Amino acid sequence: MSESSKSSKSSNLNPSPTLQCKDLHEYLKSRSAQFLETLYNYPTICLAVYRELPELARHFVIRLLFVEQPVPQAVVASWVTQTHAKEQSKACEALSELFVWQEAPIPGGLPGWMLSQSFKKNLKVALLGGGRPWSMSSSLEPDGKARDVAFLDAYALERWECVLHYMVGSAQTEGISADAVRILLHAGLMTRDAEDGSAVITRAGFQFLLLSTAKQVWLFLQHYLHTAEKRSLSAAECLAFLYQLSFSTLGKSVRAALRGGISAQQIIRYLDQHSHPQMLKSDTGGVRSASVLPPTVLDQIQLWESERNRFTYTEGVVYNQFLSQAEFAVLRDYAKGAGVLTWHSERARTMVVTRASHDDVKRFWKRYSKAS
Repeated sequence: MSESSKSSKSSNLNPSPTLQCKDLHEYLKSRSAQFLETLYNYPTICLAVYRELPELARHFVIRLLFVEQPVPQAVVASWVTQTHAKEQSKACEALSELFVWQEAPIPGGLPGWMLSQSFKKNLKVALLGGGRPWSMSSSLEPDGKARDVAFLDAYALERWECVLHYMVGSAQTEGISADAVRILLHAGLMTRDAEDGSAVITRAGFQFLLLSTAKQVWLFLQHYLHTAEKRSLSAAECLAFLYQLSFSTLGKSVRAALRGGISAQQIIRYLDQHSHPQMLKSDTGGVRSASVLPPTVLDQIQLWESERNRFTYTEGVVYNQFLSQAEFAVLRDYAKGAGVLTWHSERARTMVVTRASHDDVKRFWKRYSKAS
């Protein structure tokens, strides 16, 4: 067998490693407990981590959020039936990997769980408010030259395409910053040519081009954080800033229009008719689109409309202050049988009936009170 055939077979037996793109959970799992403790001082990060947790893990966090002492692990395990033991194991593993909770001893030697103090404190701020403002939108003054979301989305996509064009070496009028080149080299997506020292794409770089835009940007940001630490910058502060931007309030004018009775489709048509000229010139790759707006903008406007349509508002009358549970049950059952019961709480002995049925329910209650 010739040496060339041997080397060929050897390369087939040892294929190049696949480019690994960690999600937020995997990235944070690879960091130290000290780094995560610093990171959990930012409400934005706590909210982002909470959203990334498995559904059952989020359930555990909410149940423990206002508990100030360790909860026995056996009690936490009892919250889930044996049929979902696998999901429970994954939830506990995720919470431990991210140091969202830690084992804490209970008097008597029983093992317990307790949420990280910094995570618990700042998740409360993110969910309930209070403390210092954690989003920048509340402290910023109106910008006289503000850009709309559609323009910013198009600009970000244009700049990202410049990075991708640079990687493949295509001729382009605009270059990218030296910092961006440094990150591409650090990530192994590009390397310096041995002859002229120019940056050329690597095998990992070609794999990178096949990823979705969201994964590309996230992988790029991960390596940016690595280079930031080498420059004595705080990776925790950089990551918190990125999530602070993503949680900043936007769409106030859209929400106001929806409250005024304007539909999402009417808003989209208006934005199409008044789009920036650059949006009208954007290349759609030969695919005809019903709107010049980016799909993310369309989805967000429709999502805001859907959020409002989740609720149905009806007028009602509250009945409470029952002297006994039996009295409450009698009136509740009457209203339920008549189909006019809107809501009830047995523990609070409170019920709500439709406004139109109020007189009828009141007459029934008077008859019942006299008879009893």
